[in-house]
Amino acid sequence: MNIDQIIIKPTDQASATLIHRSETTCMTPESFRTDLASAGLGRHVETIAALAKPCIQLETVLGDDTAGRVGASRLGGEPDLPPGEPWPEWQGTPMSFLVQIDLATVAGLPGADVLPSAGLLSFFCDAHGAVWNGHPDAGAWRVLYTPAGASLERAPIPDAVPEDGIFTACGLTPRPGVSLPDHGEPQKVALGLSWDESDAYMDVRDQGAGSIPTEHRLLGWPDIVQNAEMELECQLMSSGIEWTWDDMDRIRAELEPEIAEWRLLLQLASDDDAGMMWGDVGLLYFWIREPHLATRDFSRVWMIMQCG
Repeated sequence: MNIDQIIIKPTDQASATLIHRSETTCMTPESFRTDLASAGLGRHVETIAALAKPCIQLETVLGDDTAGRVGASRLGGEPDLPPGEPWPEWQGTPMSFLVQIDLATVAGLPGADVLPSAGLLSFFCDAHGAVWNGHPDAGAWRVLYTPAGASLERAPIPDAVPEDGIFTACGLTPRPGVSLPDHGEPQKVALGLSWDESDAYMDVRDQGAGSIPTEHRLLGWPDIVQNAEMELECQLMSSGIEWTWDDMDRIRAELEPEIAEWRLLLQLASDDDAGMMWGDVGLLYFWIREPHLATRDFSRVWMIMQCG
């Protein structure tokens, strides 16, 4: 899917609109290319436009406006689970509830066709040891998919969840967006940009945002803090493959088909409103392979944490 397929068309068809970082910006394929050219990227316009991916930005709404709406999208607070659903645990300790996404509210947005059209995605993790480990242990996070029509009830947070692993409830508003590869992504490096062009590219990508990522996001390109090869990391760690740096080029080449199947499911940023802090203003990334996404097997998600 390229930039020509990402544009959101309002119902009145008067204009095409994309919303980025909580700001409304008019963007069409032509204006996107014009912005790239105006930034000094004229010789790369089509190549960069082909790299654009749709994403769904999740804007934090200060305060919980979802208290009476079971199944609504929510950051922190208490989750909504099917009656009798066990609270996810890691090594006998209840995990922290992170976020739940009402998929019906994102259906129809660009890129969302790869997700179920309705139902609830709920994310949990061990917000302490597993998150702080550079290579979190499998099982230290959980993604639950509750199909549409299933009964839900508000689940109280177990007493055993540490206080600093309980997050303030905030509403979430989905916004359609468009994303480009971060500075360390191989696809961006392959553009062969000069120093000035690289600065211009990042200005276009960041749209005036600061250097520290602050976005919650479904799908699209991730904001990188440390390692740009997260897809490779997911494949290595989830498969338990033994590797050394001396052998990395060979392993990378052999695993290329599997690496290409990994895609970002959710990027969860540090968030002052919710009281979430991942390391030093870091992010959590939940990745899934395309075949598992197609079969709705969210038990196969792999999580990575990066911070400054």
